[in-house]
Parts: sequence; structure tokens; C-alpha cells
Amino acid sequence: MKKIISLIVMFALVGCSTPAEEIVADDISVKVGVITPMSGGLAGYGEETQLILAETIKRNFGEGSGIELVYEDSKCTGQDAVTAYQKLVNVDQVDVILGGLCSSESLAFAPLLEADGMVAISNVSTSPKLEGLSSNFFTLSFSDIELAKLISAEADFSDKIAIITEQNNWNIGILKVLEQELGDKIVSNEIFENGANDMRNIIAKTLKADPEVIVLNPNAGPTSTTLITQLAESKDQLEGIALVSQMMSYLTDSVIEQAPGVADTVRVIDTATVQTDEFKDFKTSVGEIVFYTDYLVASTHDALLNLVNVYRSAIQNDTDMAEELRNAKLQGYIAEGKSFGDSSFIKGIKYSTFVLEDGQIIER
Repeated sequence: MKKIISLIVMFALVGCSTPAEEIVADDISVKVGVITPMSGGLAGYGEETQLILAETIKRNFGEGSGIELVYEDSKCTGQDAVTAYQKLVNVDQVDVILGGLCSSESLAFAPLLEADGMVAISNVSTSPKLEGLSSNFFTLSFSDIELAKLISAEADFSDKIAIITEQNNWNIGILKVLEQELGDKIVSNEIFENGANDMRNIIAKTLKADPEVIVLNPNAGPTSTTLITQLAESKDQLEGIALVSQMMSYLTDSVIEQAPGVADTVRVIDTATVQTDEFKDFKTSVGEIVFYTDYLVASTHDALLNLVNVYRSAIQNDTDMAEELRNAKLQGYIAEGKSFGDSSFIKGIKYSTFVLEDGQIIER
């Protein structure tokens, strides 16, 4: 990598008394460019990302860590993510990239990485299109294919399934798998515009198809709450209809208050909770987390931890960072012991179905 070569040369040119091969990895500074929404409907994720990454540095590297985080607002769009990426690389001259958050962000900038000698790890991008898109891009999240198959399995008990989907890369990717898995069992298949604030006509069309199951497939953020709230306006017509989604937010108090008797009936498919005491202590130290699940807190922590450690190792050993990252045994709460190998995704993610019983979220 060009950055690695230039840094090794720099150590020699400044007359450092310690040979490059003897540099202690912990002494190598790292500037990390973070691509995440800082404004718009998903700004809450960006805010919580900052809290998680600050605690990650405190826990793993301590004061004087030599780690600098530079944030750029991606707004969960490809165009804004490319603008953010170019500023981080060309103006801020970061060493590595953490992001994007939304799949649309990662899909947009990943093809630029190799030409810039840059490596990126996403904490949460899930689009199957990311597989092999760039040899310098990695994601610690699951693939939408796996998630969508589990959503399909949860709905597959019925021959009358309806789907309501938001128009964006993430949800359309899930929809394609649902269509493949459920086939002729789909009696209604409605798509609403990205960021829409009125889904009532779509809800009416869906209910007219007389489904036994409705799969709710919105993006995270305001539209997911709007969808369930407007669906609750037709509560009387939902009797006997099972609701299935990947939106863990539907089981939170704030959403249930807006859609009582509806949100609290949703069966949610999501990654399993992280049960270790160490992780629970970490999450408590971060503070109140609203938008992130256990998995996404852990994957954000793990993304920074592995970016920093592998970058420093590559500098110290004069090796290619992408290659070293591909073969490394990863560290962290959910990445520990796993490797990327030939894939852009890590494997072996565990999932659960979550339901609300007696006011408590139960994991099955």
C-alpha cells in the first residue's frame, strides 16, 4: 500500500534512532475516517456511533492512544458518502475508513478504495452486492440474504403473505430474497417511496388482499415508525394477521406508545443478543443506546478495534493491510476468532426471533 510505504520511508528520513522493523505498534498513530449519517432521518445512528467509538478507544487503547477520529456526514446516500469519502482521503488524509453505515454508502465508495490504497471496514452494511465489490472493503455485518431467509421462514406458515417495502438499497435487497423464498404465497407486494410520510393507501391495498401475514420491510429511522403508526390506525382489520419484521425498534416503549396493540405484536427477526458480561459492561459504559441493537454496538466496537490493530501491524511489518486483514483472526465481542478469508462478510452470525411477552422482550 502506498500509505504504508510512505510511512516506512518517513521514519527513515526523519533520522529516527529506532529502525522501522523495531517500531512498537502501539506507538503508531492512526487517523480513522468515519463515514456515517450525522444529519437526516438516521442522524441518531451517527450520534451513537460517536459514543461507541469513544468508549472503544477508552477501553482498548487508553489515554494518549494516538487514534484520531474524523467524522463526515454521509446522510445514508451514495452521493453524500462519496463526497465524505473524498474529503476524508484527499483533504483530511486519513489512514483507514470506518463505514459506511448504510449499504447505499458503502456501495458508492467501495469501488474507489483500491486506487487510493485505502482499506475500509463497515460495521453494519449488509447488501449482498458488497460481496467482492472491492478487495479492500470488508463488513462485520451479516448479509441481507441470510436475514431475509429467516424472515421468510417466520412467515412461511401461511399461503397468504403481504409485504410492504421501502424503496432503498437495503430493503429492496431483502425484498428480492423474500420474493424468491415465498414465491406464489405473496398475495400483495407494495413498495413506498424512500422517506415517505404517508403509507395509508399502500396499507389499504395490503389489507384488501386479505393476508394472514404482513412482512414490514421499512428502513430504520422515522419511516419505520410512521409505517407501524399508520398501520395501527387500521387496528380493527389486523385481527388474526401476524406481523413480521426486522425492526427491533417496534418492540421499544416509545414505538409501542405510538402504535399500541400493534407494534407490541410484531415478531422481530434480528441478530442474537450478546450475552457476555464484558460486553454488557461495555454497553453500560457507553450509555443509553436507542438506535443500535447489541450486535450493532458490538460490530461498531469491533470495526475500530480491528482497523487500528491491523493497520498498526501492517505498518510495523511492512505488509499489505488488506491482505493481512483478510487472513487475520479478528478480535472483539462478535468478531473474535472469525476471519474474512475470501469473503467481504464475516460468517457464523447467530439470529433470534424476538417477541414481547408481559412487557418483556423475549428471545427465542
